[in-house]
Amino acid sequence: AVVSTQSTGDIQIFFMDPIDVASKLNKQMLKVLDFQKLQRKNITRHRVETIKRLEPRVSDLQRQIKQLIEENKRLKSMISGSMKSPGLNSPRSFAQVLGSRITPPPAVFQTPGASPRSVECGKRSAEFSSRWSYKNVPSGRSSR
Repeated sequence: AVVSTQSTGDIQIFFMDPIDVASKLNKQMLKVLDFQKLQRKNITRHRVETIKRLEPRVSDLQRQIKQLIEENKRLKSMISGSMKSPGLNSPRSFAQVLGSRITPPPAVFQTPGASPRSVECGKRSAEFSSRWSYKNVPSGRSSR
């Protein structure tokens, strides 16, 4: 069997001059290395830009974390101090101590379990019980 130019590349490489094979592989290797170098350069540039863009935000968040830690320490000391003095346990005085920046949610000032719906249902229940008491039970039925 004669090797022709129509043979597959895998077979032709065995019949080529070794210098030509090395030259061809060297060219392919240089193309791969150039491509990878360009990609590394692009990735590095992108990462540097991202870091520069995010650095101000990171420093701002670090500053906020420090402030929150200090505020947390201050609030813990206030809470531990409020357990010793009964006047600071009320929500109003606690809000006054915190200052105008922080306001407690309205639920703090509500009676436990007194949502607007439960208050409405309580009014209905009071109306119903005032109209229907055991005194108003018809005579044919027994009362409790």
